Amino acid sequence: MGALWDNLEKTYLLYWAGGLGLAAGGTLLAWYRGWISVLKHPRVVVAIVYRGSKVVMVRRRGHAEPLTWQFPAGHLKRPDDAAVRAIDEVKEETGIVCEFESTLGERLHPDTKVYVHYVVCRYASGTLRNLDTKENEAVGWVGARTAGDRITTDLDENVRQFLMKLGKN
Repeated sequence: MGALWDNLEKTYLLYWAGGLGLAAGGTLLAWYRGWISVLKHPRVVVAIVYRGSKVVMVRRRGHAEPLTWQFPAGHLKRPDDAAVRAIDEVKEETGIVCEFESTLGERLHPDTKVYVHYVVCRYASGTLRNLDTKENEAVGWVGARTAGDRITTDLDENVRQFLMKLGKN
């Protein structure tokens, strides 16, 4: 299966890079390098959903991984789907509806070695509940000022600054 998977990855890579190459000319190489990163490291989107000065957090089931409390997150197949995937993942995990507001940035997480896209979403409607009991043992609204204290891995500086700003409201 390894050789087949390698060929599928290369086909997928060339398909997307080729499409952008036609549309963006000189940016083909930069985009191509981005997909090389995708192939090396899984990509996820992390949704920081807020309502007033509180944010949604989920507590992961089991503690085998270093990350126990986190913001709702989901795997990305394509980087340009980050906002849509964040909204879908929040609804799947928590039952609430949110609206994309902004992007806080992206990075290769130093602890998990996953490439992370951070997005901010505003609560729109629904009642918060744990709909993904296989992965999460709890969900809740947490004060923005203390949310960072629950995260047991390296907290992105842009996320930290957003939480501090939100906590002042």
